[in-house]
Amino acid sequence: MAPPGLDLPLAVVLAMWLTLAPIPVRAQSEVPTTAADGLAMKLQNPVANLISVPIENNWEFSEGPAHATDYFGNVKPVIPFPLGTDWNLITRTIVPFSYSVLLDRGLNGRAGVGDVVATIYVSPGKPIHGWFWGIGPGLVVPTATDDLLGSGKWSAGPTGAVVAQFGPWSVLTLVGQTSSFAGDPMRGNVETTYLQPSLSYTTQTDTSIGLDTQSSYDWTAGVWVVPLEISASQVFTLAGQEMSLGLTVRSHLDRPVFGPRWGLAFTATFLFPR
Repeated sequence: MAPPGLDLPLAVVLAMWLTLAPIPVRAQSEVPTTAADGLAMKLQNPVANLISVPIENNWEFSEGPAHATDYFGNVKPVIPFPLGTDWNLITRTIVPFSYSVLLDRGLNGRAGVGDVVATIYVSPGKPIHGWFWGIGPGLVVPTATDDLLGSGKWSAGPTGAVVAQFGPWSVLTLVGQTSSFAGDPMRGNVETTYLQPSLSYTTQTDTSIGLDTQSSYDWTAGVWVVPLEISASQVFTLAGQEMSLGLTVRSHLDRPVFGPRWGLAFTATFLFPR
């Protein structure tokens, strides 16, 4: 049975894929070597053989009737490990930290660490006809330092990524499902679906412009979170360290009752090419 409110997120996803449809896909081996085929392109690929450590800072604005502002950040290291000569094991960990004013809920502000999310992808070491893919398990660990910053539940489920890169274009879909299986019996069950289609263009000077929606559906609460995001990032070298700086602007097309209307994100990513 389709969840309530499904029409809006599906319309957003469909519109993005209709945008992608006219673009001819070519095998990666047919693409001429340019500056854009280096780190900037690998950074658009979540299953690339690249060690990266993004530090993400987010501000959410106009939350609830009081138009409150919240902050949350993520440290998101990505570390690939070779499995023989043909496969990679790619670990992606998200360590969240946040400060929430919670004015609209009659509560004092909360600051601390949220629930850690760990994902493992098994992925071919080389693209197949220009396509990359990865599949594996995801695990949510109840590490939150405050009840309001986490679920209080252990959750797990399957996750997958499919990526096509042709010329300067990157087309990506991330999907995942988590369900709680242990934790605080006084807390509600967790049942969440995650969906992120995205499209990005990388220039000859390693600048990337992207469009995506990191959407999620809470099956327990029956609530969608659907932010439409436009981002820009630049790869460069600073004192011998490869890194990227990025800025994202988001508008929440669908959100919970107390959810924010729009937000900003600033991300500094440290890159360690092999």
